[in-house]
Amino acid sequence: MMSDGIQLPNIEDFIPYTVPWWRHTLAWIARYPNVMLHRVNALVDLFEWNCGGNVMTYVKLALPAAGELLMTMFQIEYDDVLRGFLKGSGLRSRSKMFGTPWKSKFSLEVPEIGEWIGERLPAAGFIRGTRLGNGLKWLFRADAVIQRTLWYFVVTDMVSQFVFTWSSNIIRAQECAGGGVYVRGGEYGIPGESAVHRVPLQGPETEVVQASSEDGAIRLAGNTIIAERQCSLVASMYGRGFFPLDSSFSFRTYWVNASGVAFGHSPWGNTGHQDTNDATNAIQFVPPGQYELRYQVEAGTALTGMMGIHVVSAK
Repeated sequence: MMSDGIQLPNIEDFIPYTVPWWRHTLAWIARYPNVMLHRVNALVDLFEWNCGGNVMTYVKLALPAAGELLMTMFQIEYDDVLRGFLKGSGLRSRSKMFGTPWKSKFSLEVPEIGEWIGERLPAAGFIRGTRLGNGLKWLFRADAVIQRTLWYFVVTDMVSQFVFTWSSNIIRAQECAGGGVYVRGGEYGIPGESAVHRVPLQGPETEVVQASSEDGAIRLAGNTIIAERQCSLVASMYGRGFFPLDSSFSFRTYWVNASGVAFGHSPWGNTGHQDTNDATNAIQFVPPGQYELRYQVEAGTALTGMMGIHVVSAK
């Protein structure tokens, strides 16, 4: 839109219920199966990588995930505040919308803090005392159906995110490395085109917390993990579009042995989506040998990017 030669923003981009809003929503729904795959994969990896039965370690690592869960439960959305403020009289509750009213003996609800605030705003009592027409009643009932559907979705999303965060914390914890090789941290620039990169396990930005097991049977030599006995391997890495801003690319990690045979591929991650911006794989019962980690990039919108290391470990 132009006004006196000045470029004005497109107002449609700032109105929630227009086509751009639905376009972004549908795109998010389309990638949600991949998000759930990441979360399920983290749980599978957890069974491949344990903390030796140390219950307190599991409890401690659950606290950050529980904090995120509580913050999500109690966050306030402006549409919930508006819904609570504008809801008039003559509406039945959500549980009585269809058929015979039924009330469970036990119920679990995600608290609607926004609606609670909206019902207590000044003049909300006057609005609630207003009798709604049939058209407005229909809109509120349709909204109630949508909200109830979203409630089940939100519960599934929050629980799966909690399990994913908890599992990821356990996999990355130093306490779970079992006295073997353990390296962490570091970001390294990479081009945005499709390519495979060797992960610098002893790069200048990476901290080598432990380079060898106590018996020396598992050790780090340069960028290679040497295992003289059966071992377990874990790699947790992430990606970040560097230039241009908000750019993205897809990536995954895998291991190669001394013969160049690849194994242990992680699911694809994507730097443009917060829920899939890492790639983690954990493998048990790896035979003795020499192993290196690879970082595979599938080109996206990024001209340059960063590959980052959460944790790489062997025990």
